[in-house]
Formats: sequence, structure tokens, C-alpha cells
Amino acid sequence: MGKQVVFWGPVHGQMGTTSNCISAACMIGLESPIRTLIGSTQGSYSMIESVVLKPSEYTVREPFQRSGLDALERLARNQRLNAMNLSDYSTPLLYQRLDILRGSQRKMAQEDAVDTEVWEAILGHAKQAYDLVILDENSGIGQMSTQQMIQTSDVIVINLNQNAAILEQFSSDEGLMQLLQTKTCVYVLGQYETGSKYTARNIARKYKFVQELCTIPRCVDFMDACNDHSVLEFVLRHRNVGPRHPNYIFIQETRRLANTILKHAGVDAEFFCEKGA
Repeated sequence: MGKQVVFWGPVHGQMGTTSNCISAACMIGLESPIRTLIGSTQGSYSMIESVVLKPSEYTVREPFQRSGLDALERLARNQRLNAMNLSDYSTPLLYQRLDILRGSQRKMAQEDAVDTEVWEAILGHAKQAYDLVILDENSGIGQMSTQQMIQTSDVIVINLNQNAAILEQFSSDEGLMQLLQTKTCVYVLGQYETGSKYTARNIARKYKFVQELCTIPRCVDFMDACNDHSVLEFVLRHRNVGPRHPNYIFIQETRRLANTILKHAGVDAEFFCEKGA
């Protein structure tokens, strides 16, 4: 049975949650032999699709979607979905390594959202078909579906940044802290600025909720790759750069995050390439 990893952040749009999710997934796909599925629980179009797929692959609207979330939902409701056919409805990024689940083509109003039972069925089969299922989750905990996703995942990757107000608010939420204490968590500071006095070491020392703290530095070239729909190609080109390359630290920290996720998920990563070790 595969493991479920969810990328989540307390505040929308500031943590680099989605970009952290896709960069780590690409690294795992390139450097680990395990089979990984990546997708978004938001249902409709998500940034994940746009940074690894060309516009012609994710903007075309079909009257009857033959792949992606809509197809899986249809099969699940008809009890025709299983672990053997699930991967037929995902889009391969790396053969036998990394697939992406395209979102719904519907405009996902609340009443049209995929219901909990269908999601559970889809994820249950996905974890039989893949070694690792990585999900980009909605920010905050206002939605019951988000709380349930956190509760049912094997590893929660909590995306934060160096904003002191956000860190204080997050750490003072007693209900959230109690929930996370029962889970295996990996903390990551996204869009990390090395010149800030709010360093990873200082944050880990001050906020006792941190179990393990990774950082993903701000990287302009990676941001450009997101806009160019070429994140996978970016990671592939840069994963062997030397210490003098300007993107070396970004790649090393992305690799460390990927390895940390595999370690805490308990996925067999015997052959994972720890080039940064």
C-alpha cells in the first residue's frame, strides 16, 4: 500500500506551497525508482498542471473528459474504478516514475465539488497503484475536507515562510497544534531568504512545534520555469550542477526536502540518490 503525502499551508499564496510540492515531486520522480502520483485536491485547474504541462494539454475542454479527476470520479461512482485501471486516466510525466492527475474541467462551485466518499475511493485505489501519492491541499483549515485530508494523510508537509506574524498565529492555534501533534509532519520554509535574520535555525529554536525544518530558497530561474511550463525540465537540467552554480542551493534543498518526505513516509527509497549528503 502506498503512502499519502499532503502539502498544506496556513495562509494562501505566501508560502510557495504548490511550487514546493511540484519541485519535490519532480526530484522524487527523477531520482527515486518508486512510482509517484501528484495532484491537487482543489478539483479544478491548479497551478500544478500549468507548470509541468503545456497549455494545449490542460486548457483544452472536452465535452466528455477521458482522463483526469472527472474520469476517475465517473468511474468511482459507477464502481468501475480499481488500482489496475487508475493510472490509465493520469498523465505520465516520467515513464513508470511520475504521473499527474489533471483537475476537473468543471467550474468547481461548492455544490459541484467532489464529495468525500468519492475522494476516499479514488485515493484508496491510487495508493494501491502508486508507491506515493502527493497532494496539493487547500490552505487553512476552514473546510472540513481539508481537516479530513490532514487527518488521513501519512505525512503532512507544512509550508511556512519567514513572516513572523504568520509564524506566531500558526504556533498559537492550539486546536491546530493538537491535531498536528498526532501526525508525522515535515516543516518547510518556502521562498526562503538566506539574508534574513529569521533564519531556519532561529525559527526552529523559537518555535517548538518544529519537528524537522527544511528550506526552499527563492529562485528566479525556477519561477521562470514555472511560467514557461517547464519545471520538470528545469529540475532535470540542474540536478547535477556544482557548488558554484547560482541554483545549486535551490537544488540541494529541494533534494533534501524530497529525501525527508520519503524518509518520513517510510517508502522504500534504497536507491534514492543522496547527492547532497
